[in-house]
Amino acid sequence: MIEVIPGEDKKLIHFKYEGIVSHKDYQNILIPSLEKMIAKEKGPLRLFFDLRKMKEIEAKAIWDDYKFGIHHGKDFAMVAIVGDQWWLGPLTSLAGLFYNVKLKNFTTQQYEDALKWINQ
Repeated sequence: MIEVIPGEDKKLIHFKYEGIVSHKDYQNILIPSLEKMIAKEKGPLRLFFDLRKMKEIEAKAIWDDYKFGIHHGKDFAMVAIVGDQWWLGPLTSLAGLFYNVKLKNFTTQQYEDALKWINQ
């Protein structure tokens, strides 16, 4: 499941992942939310992904993420990812090769640091 967390900063989009994240979550929640914000706001956005309660993500959802990032990478300035999943570090490093964006992974214990970093 993906939830959009509302906030006051129009240039920051906060997503919370819980349980199993599916292709349908990307198609019905994440991608439409991002496309709406890209169309509405001028200039690059900042993204905050809270994956602390995510148990797994479908392979097709990862593919959705990659395809969307390739087409819209220029629309984002910073991306913070919070979670302790073993694969987040390598995946974040790999994504950094494809996207021209400040991208940083934080552990669950670094949640507050991630918030400070994305709000700088």
